[in-house]
Amino acid sequence: MLIASLLIPLGYGAARRIFGHGRTAVVIMILPSVTPEFMIDICRIGNECLAVVLVSALILSALRLVSREAGWQAWALFGALLGAGLLTKAYVLAFTPLFIVVALIRIMRVCGVRQSVAGLILGLMLATATAGWWYQRTWQLTGTLSGEQIDVAAARFSVAEKFAAARKVDWVVALDELAFSHIWVGAWSFTSVRSWMYRVFELIAAAGGLGFIWLCGRVVARSWRRRIIGLFGGRLAILAASYLLFCAGLAYHVVVDFLVKGIPATCGWYLYAVIIPEFLMVAIGTFTLVGSSWFRLAAATGSLIAAALDLYTVDFILMPYYTGIITHRASGVLNTFHLSDLQYVSIWEMFQRLSANGPAGLGPAVIAVMWVAYLCATAGLVGSAFTLSDASRTGQRLSPEHVKNNPSVSAGLVRPDTQTRLYDGLAWTCSPPSAARAGDAAKWGEAGSSLWLLLRGGIRGRLGAPGFINYSCS
Repeated sequence: MLIASLLIPLGYGAARRIFGHGRTAVVIMILPSVTPEFMIDICRIGNECLAVVLVSALILSALRLVSREAGWQAWALFGALLGAGLLTKAYVLAFTPLFIVVALIRIMRVCGVRQSVAGLILGLMLATATAGWWYQRTWQLTGTLSGEQIDVAAARFSVAEKFAAARKVDWVVALDELAFSHIWVGAWSFTSVRSWMYRVFELIAAAGGLGFIWLCGRVVARSWRRRIIGLFGGRLAILAASYLLFCAGLAYHVVVDFLVKGIPATCGWYLYAVIIPEFLMVAIGTFTLVGSSWFRLAAATGSLIAAALDLYTVDFILMPYYTGIITHRASGVLNTFHLSDLQYVSIWEMFQRLSANGPAGLGPAVIAVMWVAYLCATAGLVGSAFTLSDASRTGQRLSPEHVKNNPSVSAGLVRPDTQTRLYDGLAWTCSPPSAARAGDAAKWGEAGSSLWLLLRGGIRGRLGAPGFINYSCS
């Protein structure tokens, strides 16, 4: 969890480069802190937490590279991060073409063809020197780059056969399975929630995605008229390209899984490797649809919905299931937990059962304290999101024309660093005094969100993730 908490400052940096406002970036980064499936993904034993952080740092580095001021040091950092990510998870291979995307964006932004090509070569050389030896050995032993068991089993199929299988895959089913395991699945116990709960998150993501596509269309049209791509357009391209490249990798996994097992599915929790571009694209699309006046409130409401799902899954599914209060029926359906079931097994008895397979110092009293702290941390995160949202709506709102005609007023304002008029309205959601203090508030918000994620995630890890350890040992 300590490693995964680095996602908060990295995501804050990426959001700040897109929105140009500290409080908005903090509100956005509260959402992954309360996302339940993300907590399960990084709390389990594995290197997902490290891969998420390295990929997020890689994308943040790419966002920095599209600016004209970036030099060879930025390219070197980009290559080193890719190499470290390749040694962590094989799915980071999907981000290798991101080098070409960044170089093309820099060329279209008139950053110098020779400089961009030289930086591209430098980054690829560093990534190859860092992780090339591992993938060369994997290729010699398995005939594949990833070495993943399903990919190895599908190595006997030719490229033509894989393309033919891609036409036979039911992509609607594959997308539904991807969304199911991405929104929430109870670890390796594969428990689930009501179908309508998944649809709520799918509709929110679809609305945000449509808004993002519409905004990208406007940016492309403007860039076409000006014959040059702006800084904001380049950063949008980085977000979209990184997410699409990873989705292409998951699509390949669906195809090989279909060839080997006959099942068109992949693991949706892999998508949390690109949690930063995913949440930023949804946030940008939401901002495009609702405007600056309601955006932070919409983001805070999204955090509330995600926290509600998290509290429900922990308190009404995972804890009752791993303590034996609810069980599967003969049909395989999981019984529903009701508060009246506590008359047979008390809350204290639940804490005793949760601590049964834990270390000696982790008794039921410690579990109870952790549970209360988890509830407080979750409520604190959601409350912070709404507090920042309300703070943005206080004070006198000034129009851009008023500030333009009054230099003394504009001197006290902090404008967003997006270099686009599409987000000018975001700068005026704060009054002049609160806008001047936005930088200090953002610094405290960034540190506070990281601590809340560490506290909440560590507590939730004991209540959620180690539960399936008990299940696997039973």
